[in-house]
Amino acid sequence: MAFFTPASDIVQERLIRLSLTKGQARIAMAVGSGLSSKEAAAQLKLTDGTIRTVLKAVYERLGITRQSQLVALVTRLGALPAQN
Repeated sequence: MAFFTPASDIVQERLIRLSLTKGQARIAMAVGSGLSSKEAAAQLKLTDGTIRTVLKAVYERLGITRQSQLVALVTRLGALPAQN
């Protein structure tokens, strides 16, 4: 089952514009969609430790401190109209 959809491509691009790397954006999207770090690790074929380490950097870059804030951000980014 594929995790990413055309709409998620838009969200990923928007996260990259917010100064995340592609890898950080993929992890932010997975966890921001409500997956736990363990579920995201399984989905992305990474270790839970890698997910947690990357999330620390993501939270710092985005100025957030909790997963609920990441979920809200990913939701908002997906709800915005696409920009060319």
